[in-house]
Parts: sequence; structure tokens; C-alpha cells
Amino acid sequence: MGKIRVLIIVFIMMEYSSSSFSQWIEISGLTDSCYAGATGSFGIAVDSNCHIYAAGDLKEPNGNFHILEYNQLNWNNVGRSDTLPIFPAINSIYCDQLNHIFIGNGFINTAGFNYIAEWDGNQWSEVGGFNSFQGNSVIHNVTGDDAGNLYVTGAFTNANGKNYVAHFDGNNWSELQGSNQFYPNGIIYGICTDPAGNVYAAGDFTNDSLVTLGKPYVAKFDGTTWTELGGHNSLPIFNAGIGAICSDAAGNIYVNDVIHDSIGNYFTVMRYNGSQWENLGVMIPDGIVNFAGNFMPTHLCSDDFGNVYAVIYQAFGNGNAIEFVMKWDGANWSYLGGQHSFEVHPEIMCIATDKAGNVYVSGSFKDTTMCPPNGVTYVAKYNQPNGVAPVNSNKPLQVYPNPACNQIHIKCNSQILQLQINDLTGKQVYSDSNLVNEVSVNVSIIPEGMYFCTIITKTNRYSKKLVIIH
Repeated sequence: MGKIRVLIIVFIMMEYSSSSFSQWIEISGLTDSCYAGATGSFGIAVDSNCHIYAAGDLKEPNGNFHILEYNQLNWNNVGRSDTLPIFPAINSIYCDQLNHIFIGNGFINTAGFNYIAEWDGNQWSEVGGFNSFQGNSVIHNVTGDDAGNLYVTGAFTNANGKNYVAHFDGNNWSELQGSNQFYPNGIIYGICTDPAGNVYAAGDFTNDSLVTLGKPYVAKFDGTTWTELGGHNSLPIFNAGIGAICSDAAGNIYVNDVIHDSIGNYFTVMRYNGSQWENLGVMIPDGIVNFAGNFMPTHLCSDDFGNVYAVIYQAFGNGNAIEFVMKWDGANWSYLGGQHSFEVHPEIMCIATDKAGNVYVSGSFKDTTMCPPNGVTYVAKYNQPNGVAPVNSNKPLQVYPNPACNQIHIKCNSQILQLQINDLTGKQVYSDSNLVNEVSVNVSIIPEGMYFCTIITKTNRYSKKLVIIH
């Protein structure tokens, strides 16, 4: 049990757009071999090295739950040993600027209280010290800001039985309160921060002491005061809670749920642009429609380039349903990877992006072609344009991913005699010679920036632009 197992991963290339060289790929290995005890991955986090962390109902054959790290080569079990806590299913995971991992759910310490666990790269510990948080119920979400603060929401309450946002400032836990108090009349499910450090909370609470008489809203904390984002009753949401919330690099806030207008009720994504709420609706290649009736966005996230991604649930009249991902580029919605390029059942439970703009999703869906009939849980990755090249490409040279975080892969149709990476001034930062026709290069020690990758074969000389992001 103390031994860290390295799980073999299998890449299965799925349908892709040949014009953009973007595609969905499958990263298997979340569960050991054909073990059927795991029901899915409920949370994904990505660190600055583009390592993926997955948590959820990921059981080992011995019945223990674990958290896994994918280092772009294989999956590793994070910190499992006989001396560490046996976590139950994990439904929230967050990675901070230091690449520390934080998880939360219903697990308790020996004093009987819920807490946030932290992995610092060497060991697991209880954030703030033993019994410092004292949560009395399930934790739904943990997130943070660039200053190192942590924010936690869930079904837990204070001594007076009131829900609140828990705040860890690096030293102590406290209720996140200011000149006024924020004690919602329902559970806080979603929480996010913007680049300015403001905190936003959403859930099934309303702006009236009687839940049924009020309207759902997003609560904003600016460091001093809690307010209703956009002003009282500004968010045109019907009597239903807000299921997901996220911010983008520009500080816009996005939520999803049931919207009510003169036409009726329908599902959509709403954006607060700094002055007012906007209904983004959805635009798809085969026409303009709203997320109406059988469409419902369930999870949201953004990348560093201003794009927003929504997991869409689509139900059919025969009782079947599928889920897929759509992308908002600031002006229009489109199917991520193209219509029908990635559709799963039963459920996508989490979505995340890395610094290169690649998108990751996981959940309770499985690849049933492996270990039938139960199948295996996996993470699906969407490589943005200039990322992983299609496996059936007949190009004489492929360099991917691009942008790259920590490693690039080079595939050539003949032996590579000389490989060089030079910066824009011509300075050489990497060189190797007499290689085979497929190689991997560690670029994690090369500073961020734009470079030229030169490959020389017996008959050709190639030069490719390469962007490195850490």
C-alpha cells in the first residue's frame, strides 16, 4: 500500500477536425486495470507544469480512495501510504500558485470534524493544523486567489446554524465577513475569485428571508462588503438555484441555470460584464438556438485567453441523454472540437483548463471498449489548435504540444540527425544529435517564450516556431 504505482496510460485518438489539427484524446489509467469499483472522477485541477490531478470516487482494489497525478507521461498515486488518511470520495480539488493541492468533501478527522486536506508535494496535512476548521457537514467547493487565500463552501454551518463562506488567510480560519454579514438562506455551492481578488458565491439561496419569495443572486465580496452582484433583483433567474459559477481573465462572471422571461423558462449562461447581466444564449453551427427545453449547461470554466467552456446536458424524448462541451470565444458559441466530436453518457462531473488552453473533462462516463462490460474511467483532453497532431497525419514532421508546458514530442518521417532549440536572438538553449525519428524533449527548464525548433534529417532541414509556457 505504501508503494506508489505507476499506471500505464493509453491514448485513444477520437474524431478531430483535420483543418485545425485539434482533437479530443483519451487519457486512461484512472483506475487499476479492470477494477470496477470506481464510479468516476468528480474533480480535476491542473498545476503550472500542466500536471493533471484527478479526484473523486477513484477506488483502489483494496477499497481505499485515492488522488492521482498525470505528469503528461503516466498517472501516479499522490501520497498514498499506511500513515495517511483514508479519504472517502472527493468532490472538490484545487491547485494554488505553489502547486499545492487542496481537497475537500465529507471526510472527517479523529475529532469528528470535516476539514481541508493539503498536499505540499511531500505529505498530506490538515490545512491550518489539526481541528482548526471544524466543519460540521460536507464541503462542496474549495478555491483560492493569487494572494494565497483559500475559500471554502458547503453544507457546514456556524454555531448559530448559519451557512457561511470559510476563509483561510495562510494562518487562521475565519468566516468571510466584512462591514456587513453574509448568511445566505440556502447552501452555497459555487465559489470563484476574479483577477482583482474579489470573491463570488452562488447556490440555492435567494435575496429574501423567505426563500420562495426571493430571487437567486450572486453574492460579491470586495474585501470589505458583501453585495448583490449587479444590484437587487438584477439577475433574471427564475426560482431555482445557480448550479455553476466562474470568472474569466477580464473579470467577467458567468453563471448557469434556469432563466425566466416573457417567453417562458429556459436554460442559458449569463455573464456579468462589470455593469450588467447579459444572456449569452448559445450559437451553434447548424443555427441559433437557446439552451431551451432539453439543453442545460451544468459546469463552467474559463482559460487564460478569454474563452469560457460550458458542459451541456442534452436530453432526448426517449429518455436517453448525452453531454458535450461548448466554447464561448467572446462573441459566439461553438461545439468544442466540432459537432459530435465528443459526446458521452452518463455524466461529465468536472472541467478544467491548463495554461496552454487545453481542456480536460472527466466524470462517471467510461470507455467500455476497455475491460467490457464495465469499462474504465478516464480523463478526456481537448488539445487546442497547434496541439497534438492527428495520428493519421501524413506530415513529414510533427512537433507537439504547442504551446508546451514541460515536454514536447517530435515525430519525423526519417531519422533526426540534429535537433536544436534557439531563442529569438539565435541563442541555443537545447541541442542533441543522432536521434531516432520519434523523440521527447524536456522543456521545463527552458524559460517561457517563443523559440525556433530546428530539425535536420539526411534530406531535409525543418524549422518550427515553438511557444513554451510554464
